Amino acid sequence: MPFDGFVLAAIRHELEDKIIGSRIDRVYQPSQDSIALNLRQARERMRLLLCAHPSFARVHLFKQPKENPVSPPSFCMVLRKHLEGGRVKKIVQPGLERIISLEIEAQNEIGQTETKHLICEIMGKHSNIILVEIQSRKITDAIKKYSHALSRHREVLPGRIYIPPPTHEKLDTLHMSEKDLLNSLLKRPLDDLLIKCLQNCLEGFSTVLANEILYRTGLPAELTLNECGEYEINKIWAALQEIIIPARQNSFQPTLVLNRQGKPIEFSAFDLTCFGDRLRKKGSMNDHVEEFYNHREEDLRREKERSFLLKTVLKQSGNLIKKLELQRKYLGQEEKTEQLRISGELIMANIHQISRGSVKVSLDNFYDLSGSKADIDLSPELGPVENAQAYFKKYAKAKRASKTAARIEEQTLKELNYLAGIETNLNMATADQEISEIKDELNRQGYLKDNSGPRKVKTVQKTPQPLVFRLSDGFTALVGKTNRQNDYLVTHMAKDNDIWLHAKDYPGAHVIIKTEKGLPETPAGVLLEAACLAAYFSKARQNKNVPIDYTLRKNVHKPSGAKPGFVTYTSQRTINVNPDEDTVLKLAENKK
Repeated sequence: MPFDGFVLAAIRHELEDKIIGSRIDRVYQPSQDSIALNLRQARERMRLLLCAHPSFARVHLFKQPKENPVSPPSFCMVLRKHLEGGRVKKIVQPGLERIISLEIEAQNEIGQTETKHLICEIMGKHSNIILVEIQSRKITDAIKKYSHALSRHREVLPGRIYIPPPTHEKLDTLHMSEKDLLNSLLKRPLDDLLIKCLQNCLEGFSTVLANEILYRTGLPAELTLNECGEYEINKIWAALQEIIIPARQNSFQPTLVLNRQGKPIEFSAFDLTCFGDRLRKKGSMNDHVEEFYNHREEDLRREKERSFLLKTVLKQSGNLIKKLELQRKYLGQEEKTEQLRISGELIMANIHQISRGSVKVSLDNFYDLSGSKADIDLSPELGPVENAQAYFKKYAKAKRASKTAARIEEQTLKELNYLAGIETNLNMATADQEISEIKDELNRQGYLKDNSGPRKVKTVQKTPQPLVFRLSDGFTALVGKTNRQNDYLVTHMAKDNDIWLHAKDYPGAHVIIKTEKGLPETPAGVLLEAACLAAYFSKARQNKNVPIDYTLRKNVHKPSGAKPGFVTYTSQRTINVNPDEDTVLKLAENKK
């Protein structure tokens, strides 16, 4: 994870300037594994987050409000009892370990001043937040409690002596010498990558920071320790000095790296030159960490919502497939159904040969050119005519059932195609608005209950917002990523002479090229770009030579009562394109 010891050191340094001497007004617990402190320093109010999430453990100031549960958990109540009204006196980080301790001075129930340590240990799945009495070193409480049954090193239980987490035998990065570095590296397996060796030997290093050091040396990323000589070690030492010397003086360069879509992908306490021309934001370490993890948590929440909806769709599709198999099994009995009619007609043609009370009769089958005999079962209590009528009734019933099964099979196939489209929409959905539209659609179609699934995603905008892309020659393309957006495109946004595109025989987005003059006047390059969008935003995204149908909008019709996203169209032409992601990203950048 990018939250390494240097990042924590940069955060600690910023916190020392901001919260030392501040008063704790309120403690609340926004989630199962995080604590928030409302702080007041003179007239300034701040909020500090301590998080022990297995993947998102961290400490930083935050601005975006977090949920405050109505019923506070027990750990929150303990912190309120011991910390509210207290003041932050000191912030301690042992070396470059990912452990930070807030020394808080507060009064107990009888007015005596007590000092507590609120310790946040950032250790992946072993992360924890622990309240410790400073003099006795006894644990008052912890957000995660466990005994020796889970950890042989220590128990984290109220009343037990606080024992720090086990330390790894790493170099004190800020005070090591070049000889110390060499000796530590020589203890590593010679076939290990140098990046891995740096991360495992040096205190405070993450993978991203080790990559940055190697990038600054100009050495190859795949370099192994066995391939390193004096020259390579000197280069590594020189690059290390570029971060060690500033870190000793608490002089950091907090950096947040953004991808092409403007979303944070990495952060560090130093400039990450290894990301080349990617946008690198400078600023506060606390702000960068908050922005990074807010996006990560939003992505996680969105993924949970999408996974739930996708699971619902796949389950319904599985049920429909089983239903379809049964229907097709019934439809495969046409030969038996026809045999009922033949049996009735053979009985009527041979009434004079059949007497009441017969159980079976063998008659010449004039429907078989080979002249074979037909063995026909009879009901002995019925006469020949009644037996024939019984066969005709069975035939009529089976015929009606066959027609019903065929009609139901057609409806089932349409529903399966519809759910396949929903599945494609969910796989492409990247925004809350899109997932909210899909969930609302599934509710309306009866696949969900309104209150089912994870916490409801808030709808950002009520009006559907299709994606907008700038094509060549000044043309604009609109892309619908959900059925609601597709319907809105066709029925509200597109005009008769606009060009409509869709992947042939695949669920996917409707694409509209805005044009005043229609097909003959639209350049071929523009049409290919829009077709690439239609292929990319479809179930055929991973395929090659995807067929794309296109026609004028006036040739596209939505049947009355049709499911969302379904249209019919005529006068179409077809072109084949490859769903090229680079082209899509380039068109997305053009719209900015």
